[in-house]
Amino acid sequence: MRSLKEQPGLFRLLSAAALWTAGSAAAFAADPAGDPVRSVSADTVHESPAASAPNLRDGDYRAESPGWTGMAVAVHIEDGRLACVEVLKAKGTPSYYNRVVRRLPQLMKEKGSAEVDGITGATLSCNSLKEAVRAALKQARPDTLPPR
Repeated sequence: MRSLKEQPGLFRLLSAAALWTAGSAAAFAADPAGDPVRSVSADTVHESPAASAPNLRDGDYRAESPGWTGMAVAVHIEDGRLACVEVLKAKGTPSYYNRVVRRLPQLMKEKGSAEVDGITGATLSCNSLKEAVRAALKQARPDTLPPR
C-alpha cells in the first residue's frame, strides 16, 4: 500500500478537509455580532446569563440589509425580549426568500435572537434576514441611542 505522500490527490483532499474543519470550528466559536456566547460540552449546553435575561429597550425598530437579496424588517421588543419579526420588503429570488420569510421570523421569536439555523438552499436570503434583524436589535440595545 502506498503512503499518503505517494498519493498526492488523496493527501490534498485530506489536508483540505482538515483545514476546513479547523476553520469551521474557529468560525463557530467567533461572535461577530456581540451576542451571548454558548459553550458546548459533550453532554450539556451552557448559555451565558445574558442570553436569557431581558436586555433590550421596548419598542419598534426597523433595519435593512444591503445587496441583491437584501431585506427590510421591523422588530417589536416587549418586556425586553424579541416579540415579533416582520419582513417588510424582500429582494432576490421569491422561491428562496419566501421559504425564509415563512419560517425564520418565528424561530427568531422563539429563540429571542437572530442567531437561528438557516434553511438549506436559501443561504443568501437567510443571511440577509439575519443581518437585518441583528441591525434592528442593535438599535434596541440599552447602550445605543433611541431612534428618532
